Amino acid sequence: MAKRKVHVPRVVVQTSPRNRVYLVVLLFAAFVAVSWLSYDLGRSQARPDDGAVATDAAAQQRITDLVKENTALQEQVTGLRRDVRLSRDALDVARRKIRTMEQAQDGSAEAAPQAEVEAPAVAAPAATAVPRDNRLALRDVYIRPTANDNRFRFSFTVLNGGDPADQVVGTIWIAVNGMLNGQPRRLPLNEVSASSRPFVKMDFRGRQEVEGELQLPPAFTPKNISIEAKPYSKKFREAADKVDWVTSG
Repeated sequence: MAKRKVHVPRVVVQTSPRNRVYLVVLLFAAFVAVSWLSYDLGRSQARPDDGAVATDAAAQQRITDLVKENTALQEQVTGLRRDVRLSRDALDVARRKIRTMEQAQDGSAEAAPQAEVEAPAVAAPAATAVPRDNRLALRDVYIRPTANDNRFRFSFTVLNGGDPADQVVGTIWIAVNGMLNGQPRRLPLNEVSASSRPFVKMDFRGRQEVEGELQLPPAFTPKNISIEAKPYSKKFREAADKVDWVTSG
C-alpha cells in the first residue's frame, strides 16, 4: 500500500498596523518599567542602613562613656597614691618618735647609779599615761593683698593633735564676715571665690595646708574670716575660729 503524504495547513495571522503600534508601545512601557525597577533597586542598596547608623552612634556613645570612666579611675588612682604617700610619711614620723623615746630610755638607764638599779621597782601612777588629744587646731592663718584692691589670698593649716598616723576626713567651711552697704553680711566661700561649694575637702594625716583667693564685693568691708574644720568621725574634735581681717605681706 502506498503511503499518503499529509500536508499540514499553515495558518497565517496577519497583524493590523494598529495592533503593531500597540505592541511596540507595550514593549517600550515594559522596558521603561524594568529600567526604573533596576534603578530603584540599586538606589535602595546604596542607601545607608538605619540600623548600622544607630549601631555606630551607640558605639560612639559607649566610647565616650569609657573615656569618662577611665578619667574617673585615673583620678581615684591619683588620690590613692597620695593617701599611700601620706601614710608612709606619717609612719616614718611615728617610727622616728619611737626611736627617739627608746634612745632616751636607754640613756636614762645607762646614767642611773647601780644602787638605783638594784632598788625595788616602784609602780608608776596611772596618771603618767597621757591620753591622746584628738582635737583639731587651726594655725598660721594669713591674709595677703594682691594687685587688685578687692582680691586677697588666704592660707592656713589644720593640725591633728592626736596620732599623726590617723586619717582625718571631713569639711572645712570658710566665710568672710563684714559690712555691706551699712548692713552686717556673711559671705560664704562659694560667693567670694571660684569654688562652687562653701567648703573645701578635708583629708589628711598629721596636717593639711589650705590656701586660695577671695574676691570681695566693691562695697564690702571685711571684719574677720571664719574657719570651721568639721571631721566626719566623732573620734576627732572640730576646730573653729574667727580671725580678724588683718592683711600681711
